[in-house]
Amino acid sequence: STSPLTLRLRLRTGIYPFTMRVRFACSDPLLESIQAACARTQRICSGDAYVDTPWREQAQWWGDARVQAANTFHLDGDARLLARGIRSIAGQDGPGGLTYGHAPTMAYNCILPDFSLTWMLTLRDHWWQTGDATLVREQWPRALRILGYFDGEHARHRSGLLCHDRRLWLFEDWSTLWKGEVPTFLNLWYLHTLHALIPCLLAAGMRRDAAALKRRYAAHARLCLAKLWDRKRQRWLAGLDAPKGEESVHDQTLELLNGLVPKAHDGLVRDFLLPFLRGEKLPGAKPSAFWSYYVLLEAGRRGFAAECLAFIRRYWEPMLASGTTWEDYTWSEDGGGTASHAWTAHPCVHFPQILAGIRQQAPGWSAVEIAPQPIAGLDHAAALVPSPRGDISSRWERRGHRIHLAVSVPKGMRASVRLGDQRKLLPAGGKIVLEG
Repeated sequence: STSPLTLRLRLRTGIYPFTMRVRFACSDPLLESIQAACARTQRICSGDAYVDTPWREQAQWWGDARVQAANTFHLDGDARLLARGIRSIAGQDGPGGLTYGHAPTMAYNCILPDFSLTWMLTLRDHWWQTGDATLVREQWPRALRILGYFDGEHARHRSGLLCHDRRLWLFEDWSTLWKGEVPTFLNLWYLHTLHALIPCLLAAGMRRDAAALKRRYAAHARLCLAKLWDRKRQRWLAGLDAPKGEESVHDQTLELLNGLVPKAHDGLVRDFLLPFLRGEKLPGAKPSAFWSYYVLLEAGRRGFAAECLAFIRRYWEPMLASGTTWEDYTWSEDGGGTASHAWTAHPCVHFPQILAGIRQQAPGWSAVEIAPQPIAGLDHAAALVPSPRGDISSRWERRGHRIHLAVSVPKGMRASVRLGDQRKLLPAGGKIVLEG
């Protein structure tokens, strides 16, 4: 054409219709920017399904999806994408009844035993968020097929422990985790799954199944403690066939989640979690940006707010260059991962839990604890977390040498509010102000 052209450009975005009722603010603009990047990343990784990234294969990877669901619950409260994904993953059978790592799919190399366990964990996550055990009852026959695989010859070592099925992809994490014949991670993740499902089954009225799962859990826990727990050094070995020095932050974090040896927990936090969060030299495997979600959950719950927030500042600040969260801690436009992975958007879970202190305590958000951790260097912090029962808000600010805390909880929600030595109970919701 030799005549002038007039171009009219429009941009169309297709994403899931989140309301994003969440609110987060604090006196550190960096943390606010990280929160915004997390929210944006979760938006663009949510369409008619959770996807690992909108850029690459756009696949509903279920390890990603579990973290994305936690993000969603703290950003929006919507559980429908998780429920849809649970059914989607359940719809395709792999060897021995396992699920595929993502679905729908034709990728026969993407069958991950540990992701099948993660799928079972998301049954618990949906029940915990909604208080509705319908999906647990509906999908329990599918879960039993998965458990059947873990009883089979390909999944069991002669010791009775779970082994590395070399036909399949044992993922665990993008890390240097020991993946010999009998990895500790796989066995502890299995225990974590069994333990998490027992209360779901009880809530669903499936007492016989719950009792059978308790027996299964107890037997495997005894086996793990006898063969994988180092009594002398009070830590989990990396595997039955692993050399010493391969012990991972992952396995010790799973101990904190499972609670098999409570007397060892202080030492595991001191020797593994805190050095990892501080960036100190540490032997063994270290969690990726994805799996650090679980480390931050435990460290934050145990009161190590300063270490958690310093870790997030250090590793998430570079991600602000793209305004989204990355696949791992590094990314470049020339390659090396993606700049849009919502499995690293999990600071949006930690900020309201740690800074505003809002933590769910019962299925369906029928009970919460609000216990903020005002750390040095911050003058105020506030968060609103949407729940199926209504919005929960917590705001604190420094007034001289005292902390002023204002809390609002929906009617019908039991709340325990703690600030320093002060504890107050809101048995049926309401508002309260504390000074401490």
